[in-house]
Amino acid sequence: MTTLGYLVNKSGNRRALDYLITNLTLPVRTQTQDSFLQRDDLLDTTAGRKLNKNAVGGLALSDHPKAAEALRSIRNSLKSGAEKEMIDEALATLRKIADKGLAEYYRRSQL
Repeated sequence: MTTLGYLVNKSGNRRALDYLITNLTLPVRTQTQDSFLQRDDLLDTTAGRKLNKNAVGGLALSDHPKAAEALRSIRNSLKSGAEKEMIDEALATLRKIADKGLAEYYRRSQL
């Protein structure tokens, strides 16, 4: 999904941005006492969590105001410290890219 972030950064592609935002908030299924969690559901849950993390990375690279808005919104709804840290890092990356541009961000990260 980072490729979609590049696409949004370079072209402002709205469909790619909407896809990243949608996958940022993808619900992750969990087991409840009244339900039987089947093997397929376990795979979907793991894939869903990975997709969410990848969407965060793509949004960070996008340098788009709606990406920042979506990241801040999801951050405010999180309870986990690790997830909030991931969103904070993404927002910091987004700010750096907004200030210096994507090429300069990568140049500095190579030092």
